[in-house]
Amino acid sequence: MSLNLSAMVIAVTGGRGFLGSYVCRQLASAGAAEGNIRPLGTQDYDLRDKSQVAAL
Repeated sequence: MSLNLSAMVIAVTGGRGFLGSYVCRQLASAGAAEGNIRPLGTQDYDLRDKSQVAAL
């Protein structure tokens, strides 16, 4: 089973860090549209805060 990554919006938590940036590059090389890959860091959302998780 394969996924059509080009049609998905993908949030990558920790996407601005060392490992997350690697994951973002791998998603792009696997067919995800670069405009649909959303690298998120703590400056965007604090996932320890339930209200910010709900907003995501």
